[in-house]
Amino acid sequence: MRWRIVCFDLDGTLCDTREGILASLRHTVDALGLPDPGGDYERFIGPPLQQIYSEGFGLEGEAVQAAVEGYRAFYVAGAMYLAPPFPGIPELLAELRAAGATLCVCTAKPWVYAEQILEHFGLREYFAVVSGPELDGSRHTKPEIIAHALNQIGAKAGPEVVMIGDRHYDIDGARALGIDGIGVRWGFARAGELEASRPSAIVDEVSELGACLLAPPA
Repeated sequence: MRWRIVCFDLDGTLCDTREGILASLRHTVDALGLPDPGGDYERFIGPPLQQIYSEGFGLEGEAVQAAVEGYRAFYVAGAMYLAPPFPGIPELLAELRAAGATLCVCTAKPWVYAEQILEHFGLREYFAVVSGPELDGSRHTKPEIIAHALNQIGAKAGPEVVMIGDRHYDIDGARALGIDGIGVRWGFARAGELEASRPSAIVDEVSELGACLLAPPA
């Protein structure tokens, strides 16, 4: 294997979290009377919630916190489990572990929620660590999240580490740390987004990702 440590985004990469996230966003828009973005909700899948409500809806201060709390209350009541793994992901994780890779989750979702989702779908056992923000919003940038994961397993950023994700945040975070990034097309990226972020590779299907990760070093 070219990469000994494989870091995965969660939303749009491991799991199809679209339904639960969009339902929670629509709930807070209705409950708080926020401007309705119409059919463009999917652009909000990926960034931290604080960023979504501040930059996406123009909220500030306590209004941001109120929106985040409203979202989370609805999300943890059940919407968070509307997040099935993409077909082929469980099998890929098993193959990678069997090949000796150390797997990490590096997500913008609070790690406590990510842990619960992974446990619910039987995926938690494959990962050495699940890294994400705290509920207070600390450790929210992708470079911080990836670096925290590596620190937890006693590793450093380098050529043996790769970050896999569906949005530019994942690839940008990898580049900031000087590691490789692979973009996946089955997630929530907008047209041209992955190409513009210049990942090491872009794959269309889970099987293609597996072939890329399990190939022997060049």
